[in-house]
Amino acid sequence: MADKGPLGRVADFYERLASEEDRLAASALGQLEFARTKQLLLRQLPPAPARILDVGGGTGRYAAWLGDLGYEVHLVEPTPLHLAQARRRSARSAIPFRVSEGHAGELPEEDASQEVVLLFGPLYHLKDEADRLQAFSEARRVLVADGLLAAIAISRFAGLLDSLRHEFVDTDFGEVGYFHDPPSIANEAERSGFDVLGIFGVEGPGSLVTDLNERWVDPAQRDAVIEAARLVEQEPSLLGASHHLLLFARSR
Repeated sequence: MADKGPLGRVADFYERLASEEDRLAASALGQLEFARTKQLLLRQLPPAPARILDVGGGTGRYAAWLGDLGYEVHLVEPTPLHLAQARRRSARSAIPFRVSEGHAGELPEEDASQEVVLLFGPLYHLKDEADRLQAFSEARRVLVADGLLAAIAISRFAGLLDSLRHEFVDTDFGEVGYFHDPPSIANEAERSGFDVLGIFGVEGPGSLVTDLNERWVDPAQRDAVIEAARLVEQEPSLLGASHHLLLFARSR
C-alpha cells in the first residue's frame, strides 16, 4: 500500500480512530482543557475585532467561540472530515467564521495580515523538526509586527498521565504524534523569530484526578480544579503535570 504521507496519515487517524468533534466536550478532561485554554487566551488577546488565523483549527470549536466574541476568524485545516464539520459549525454560528483548506507549512494568507495566529493542533503532528520550524516561520510571516502567537503542544508525559488515569493508553497516536517539553517548544519559537512571553500548563493537577468525570459535575469542585490549574500554571516543576503546554509569543 502506498504511503499516504504525513497529512494523509493524520487524516486517516482522525477519520478512523479519534473524534476531534467530541474531544473537548465528551469528557471532563476535554472540558477542562477547553475551559483553561479559553481562560488563558482571554488574558493575551487584543480587543475584538482583531484578525485571528486559527491554523489546524479542527472542527471549529475555538473559531466559533472567538467569532461570538466579535473576532474576525479564519480557520485553516487540512483534514477533509474536520473541514466539513467546521463548515457546518460556522453555518449555524451566530457570527460565521471563514473556513479554508490548508496546512501550517503554507498558509493561505498575505504577509503581515493577521494580528493573532493560533497553532492549536499542528504541533501535535509535525514529527520532523524542519516541519515544525516551517509552521512557526509561516505563523511569523502572516503576523503583523508584534503580533501574538498562541501555540499548543502535547506534553512529553501525556501518555503517562493517561495511563495513571486509567482512561486509555494510546498506541496509535504515537504513529502520527509529536510530544514537547517546555524548553523545546520555546527553542523552536525563538529560532523562528519570536520572543516568548511564557509557557503555561493547561490542565494542571486536574490531569491526575482519576475521578474527574464525577467531580466535574459539581460546580464547586469544577471551579476548584480550574483554579488549581491557574495557581500552578507557570510553576516549572509542575508543567509536565498538564497534558498540554500553551506558549504565547510575539513576532519580532
